[in-house]
Amino acid sequence: ALPDPHDLPMVCSAYMAQPNAARFDLEFSVEHFYRRHNEPGELLQLVAQLPFKLILTAGPDSLLQTAFKRAGKLWEEGYYCLNKTQKDNFKEDSRLPYIYQLFGKIWDKDSDGLVHTQKDHLDYLYSVVGEKTGIPTSIRKKIQQSKGLLFLGFDFEYWYLRILLHILQFAPSAEKVFGLQQDVRQDKSPSLQATTHIFFKQQYKFTFLDTQPLDLLKALAERLAGGAPEPRATATLNLLYLNSEADETYRQQLDRH
Repeated sequence: ALPDPHDLPMVCSAYMAQPNAARFDLEFSVEHFYRRHNEPGELLQLVAQLPFKLILTAGPDSLLQTAFKRAGKLWEEGYYCLNKTQKDNFKEDSRLPYIYQLFGKIWDKDSDGLVHTQKDHLDYLYSVVGEKTGIPTSIRKKIQQSKGLLFLGFDFEYWYLRILLHILQFAPSAEKVFGLQQDVRQDKSPSLQATTHIFFKQQYKFTFLDTQPLDLLKALAERLAGGAPEPRATATLNLLYLNSEADETYRQQLDRH
């Protein structure tokens, strides 16, 4: 019996503690699970439609990429490869959104496996501080220079997140950091422990929002679609359009862009 069946690292650790348990069986079970659940939910579909520059996901699946594909949007991607020299292909000047999978990708055959058990989490933290095995420099730099960040679906009570953010030298120049704590056990946002709330607020400037992630993304999408007022600029750029009436729709799209 597990004290918390929703604690996946604990579940995986208990799985491996069984007599005659094999790591291959655990990897196969997880891979089989993700093959059966391959439809991105509404939340991921909304994420794919919003203009995020860099998206870090803790999931090892390809659901977010599927959501981008169905939205008709292009993207670039990368993923962490446990205990291996990392590929650094994030380009700051790219116009495409970039998806980075923090704990690896389920169908990657070149890594030493994914982060499943509690021991895996400890090995992962040891790996990400390595000179060659650390999270790519370009991504760490982007995180550290970001002015605004949004955390959806992370468990702020789980110990690894505090250590991971410290290792990443998380966003010292951030002006806005929003977090939403959602309980997977019930459809509501629970209140954080007072010590947890204070820690993230003092260390990483978190503001915790008392709303559901899906509601927040819907409101954000509506705000962007409605055209939030732009701040006044000191200089104005005037554009002259030469187009036929048949192209009026495209002119309007260019205007909004």
